[in-house]
Amino acid sequence: MWQELVDQKDKWIGGTLKDFCSPSDRRIVKPELIGAETTIVDLVLTETVFYVYGEDFDCSGNRDDLGLTHVTEFGPVPPGTLIILGYGGHEFHITHE
Repeated sequence: MWQELVDQKDKWIGGTLKDFCSPSDRRIVKPELIGAETTIVDLVLTETVFYVYGEDFDCSGNRDDLGLTHVTEFGPVPPGTLIILGYGGHEFHITHE
């Protein structure tokens, strides 16, 4: 699945990466940083990690720990959005234009 996203990276580059942190981080992070957005500049897959690189920050996770979901507590998501969950409940969204 992660390889398919990287194979289609041109579709995602220029889209939006939104970081919603993990539940424990949300208790200590400034509220205005939850849901921070940046423009996607690259998707990379190594043997163990899937990376989404943004202009201002990146999100990543171990391939064995990441998963896709359609459920989020952060309201409706735009069409073309993937909701990615990682270790400890870290949630980030990628949306293509």
